[in-house]
Amino acid sequence: MTFHFFDAKALANKLADGVVTRNEGFYYLVTSFILSVLGAYSGLMNTNLLWSWMSIYEGLVILVVYWYGFARVYAAAGGDDNPNFIFEFTCLYVPVWLSTTAIGWGVYWITTRIMHESLIALGNSDLQFAMNLSKMGGNFFSLLIFLTAVVTQVVIFLRLTALFEYLEERKRLDLKSATN
Repeated sequence: MTFHFFDAKALANKLADGVVTRNEGFYYLVTSFILSVLGAYSGLMNTNLLWSWMSIYEGLVILVVYWYGFARVYAAAGGDDNPNFIFEFTCLYVPVWLSTTAIGWGVYWITTRIMHESLIALGNSDLQFAMNLSKMGGNFFSLLIFLTAVVTQVVIFLRLTALFEYLEERKRLDLKSATN
C-alpha cells in the first residue's frame, strides 16, 4: 500500500488505473478527518473572532466558496455519471488539502511574524481602511486570516476541479484505447 499524501497527480493516476482499494480509501477518509482536527486544534489555522462582522463575513464567503467549489468539482468529475465520485473525492482531498493548507497557512504565519510590528502600526494608523476594519471588529491580522482562509479554500477547489478533469480525461482515453 503506497499512500500519496503530497502527490495528488500520482494518486489521480492510480484512481484512473483502478488500483486504489476500498481499504486505502478508508485510510484516506480517516486521514482527512484527523488532519482537519489537528489543523483546527493546533492553532495553526485560525478563524476570526467568533460573532464579529469579520467572522460572519468570512463564514458566508467560505459557504459560497464551498457551494460553488463542490458544484464545479462534481461537474468536472462527470456528475451523476460518476458512481465513484465520493470515493475519488475522499482520496484526492487528502493530498490537495494537506499541501494547499500547509502552503497557505505557512505563508500566513511567515507574513505575520515578519510584518508583526508593521501590521500593528497600520492598525493603529489613521488610514480609513484600518478604521473600517476596526468598525467590523477586525484589524490587519484578521484581514490576513480572512484572506488565507478564503484563498486556501478557493485553491483547494480549483486543484480538485483540475484533478477531476484530468482523471475523467484519463478514464475516457483508457476506455477509448480498450475499445480499439
